[in-house]
Amino acid sequence: MIVNDWNFYLTELEKQKEYSALYKLVDFKNYPERFETNTKIYDSKFQSLPSYLKKMVFDVFQVNSLEEVTKSEEFNKVKYLTMLGDSLSDAYANLISTYGFQILQNKLKIAFTKGIEAVENAPIELIRLYEQMHIKPEWISNEDIEEGAKQTRISAAVTNLYMIKSAFILTFYNDYAGLPMILTGSLSDSNTVKKRTCETLSFFESACLPGALNKGGLGLYSASMVRFMHSAVRFNLMNREKIWDAKIYGVAIPKSDSIMAVFLSTLLYISLYGYKNIRNNKSRVSSFNYSRYLAYLLGIKEEYIPKTVEELIKQAFLRNLTLKSKSESNGSRELAKAVSKIKLFDEKTIIGKIKNRLTKSLTKVMANQLIKILDKKAVEHFKIDVSGLDYLIGGVLNILLITKSTLIRFILIKFPSSKMAKKIDQKNIDSIKFHLTDIYGHPDFVTNVEKYKGVNS
Repeated sequence: MIVNDWNFYLTELEKQKEYSALYKLVDFKNYPERFETNTKIYDSKFQSLPSYLKKMVFDVFQVNSLEEVTKSEEFNKVKYLTMLGDSLSDAYANLISTYGFQILQNKLKIAFTKGIEAVENAPIELIRLYEQMHIKPEWISNEDIEEGAKQTRISAAVTNLYMIKSAFILTFYNDYAGLPMILTGSLSDSNTVKKRTCETLSFFESACLPGALNKGGLGLYSASMVRFMHSAVRFNLMNREKIWDAKIYGVAIPKSDSIMAVFLSTLLYISLYGYKNIRNNKSRVSSFNYSRYLAYLLGIKEEYIPKTVEELIKQAFLRNLTLKSKSESNGSRELAKAVSKIKLFDEKTIIGKIKNRLTKSLTKVMANQLIKILDKKAVEHFKIDVSGLDYLIGGVLNILLITKSTLIRFILIKFPSSKMAKKIDQKNIDSIKFHLTDIYGHPDFVTNVEKYKGVNS
């Protein structure tokens, strides 16, 4: 859905105040400081992109100038998503002041593991959230979900443990987008950093197991937990004017940021191979629709989820273009250092130590290159020390991972019914289950307001 009328979007945004009191301090008539409006900055950001990405932007927008891009119908849509929360989940989180976080989370656990009928005196807000997450949109089929999940299992089993740290750094390299993680203390030391990283991996990997997004499935349960945790963060931050200035930061964890997180693997693929071949590949289309369905389960309004790869590219470009450059806090830099030091492989074994060392180099190379594309100023702030050896190790490892993933994908797509394909997919499933039980541990999906920075000041 695209409407080139800001008043329409403004009316939609104001409705959020009807669902939850946490929006009482937000002035939707004035976009927050994080939303860049300087056209000279737009031009500077655009010129810093590699030439092939510039061409891609003009191709998908079907224009010949950046000015035409910023006047497109998509522009208001992205501005809207920058100030959009999650009406259903936020309404449930609004009950924290009455029940407390733990009780509400327990009710959610019961609902998504035993059924809503098992929840004693279920609040209407929980019932509405539960019902919405169990209504499957018409545009997604069970076949798409399972095929998309199968394709996602390749990266989950083969590349996730190597790539996650650089991907995670991308979520907070910008102070405006990363502030919630800094303020909540969820990345306050090496233990919490590792736990938060593992929770992220746990969600995405549990979701791609066979049948995981069906009623009672582990992926559907994890999606509800993530969604409620994000709403709880919004509730705890945005109701405290001393630690959260809505005039500067707007809505905490807005849907514009969530969409980028859900489609990150697709965007990385596009940056490597382009976007046109996705439309002509049934398995790639299924993977894209699978990601769309994850976005739906995480509370992104159905009408604003990218329907095509072209729409995704438009949203991603405009979101980055309008996210004001700011990477000045020591918090974000310290987070990056802490994430880069995480050791996801078993240090008790020689193989584990080697993999951790290889991953460290790959993380530094990828984070440096990706941030350079998104925001050159941020690279100067983070000062990621990448040596020649890091480039060599990271480059070779990246080639090996891509080659292995491509070969597996080729076999699964070309010979889906063969014994080899079935054996490979089962191996991927086993690897993911090993990750969930032996590496990531049990995800708590909690946010403790007592640990928020400045909450008691």
